[in-house]
Amino acid sequence: MLDGSEDGEINALAITREGEHFLSGGEDHIVRLWKYDEGTVQYEAIGHSGAITKIAVAPDQKHVVTCGSEGAIFIWEMPQDVYEARADHELPQRDDA
Repeated sequence: MLDGSEDGEINALAITREGEHFLSGGEDHIVRLWKYDEGTVQYEAIGHSGAITKIAVAPDQKHVVTCGSEGAIFIWEMPQDVYEARADHELPQRDDA
């Protein structure tokens, strides 16, 4: 359960490709970007006048698309520190002998 909203249910979730962050939106009209491991909100975006019903992260990880119950579709810029985040900064090397 997410504690990010006090005004209603969460209707939509999306996770970044690297799995470091996820986004939520719902009845309170606020898009929240969370740090996955810590479970803390890093950013909030306000713009919808209705409940957020859908969230998607663009394939390039640089934009987020949200849809609201009022019929609006928003395209948000992903913060640079988020789209540059990598889950495994140092991947183990495979030894083929």
